[in-house]
Amino acid sequence: SIARDLVTKYPQNQIFKMRYIESLLVSGNKEKALDETRKYEKFGKGSLGQLSYYLFLGQVERNPDLAKAYFAKALQVKAKGRFVEDYRSMAYVLLADCFINEGDTNIATGFLKEAEDLAEYTWVKRKVKELKDKLND
Repeated sequence: SIARDLVTKYPQNQIFKMRYIESLLVSGNKEKALDETRKYEKFGKGSLGQLSYYLFLGQVERNPDLAKAYFAKALQVKAKGRFVEDYRSMAYVLLADCFINEGDTNIATGFLKEAEDLAEYTWVKRKVKELKDKLND
């Protein structure tokens, strides 16, 4: 993939690494995403790096309680700059999904509102709509 090639050629580029892990997650390759995220831990120190590190861990985590904890930890990171709002919107919508699956629609509704306010990624907007429709059924 292009993302993998860029990471190989520029291994110290944080944005390329983040995009590569995103592409692995979107394609459903969670095992490889987990491997890359674990390698990313040291590289991920700092605001955006930490936020994305916890977000990625939450996405590959099989235990729903641990996934929620990672998403919440991502939201606690004091980060500013490019991609931060995108990643926060992802954490909010994925947290909402966890709470909906547990039947806690009140908390989920609040997280969906936050995700919707921040969302720029098409898949996040689509997921917000999907979850709102699920709540309204």
